[in-house]
Amino acid sequence: MSKRSHETQTMIEQSNVLREKLNDANKTYYEQLLLYTRTTGLFNDDYEVETLLLQILQDILSAQANSQSAVDFWQQPAGRHQ
Repeated sequence: MSKRSHETQTMIEQSNVLREKLNDANKTYYEQLLLYTRTTGLFNDDYEVETLLLQILQDILSAQANSQSAVDFWQQPAGRHQ
């Protein structure tokens, strides 16, 4: 397994652990996004796709910690995500 493949697998495992911290609504939102991103990114670099998904997951967890849903977080105007 190449180093990049190993890093990609590590990110997937990390995402799987973090996903369990999501509440039900945010988990459903993220899993739909994950499925869409992985299937539409079929011809993209797996490492890049998983990097993006992990960043999105971390953003959703941050929003959740501030009592904000993933839907509300992503509907805010750009630049207001803090």
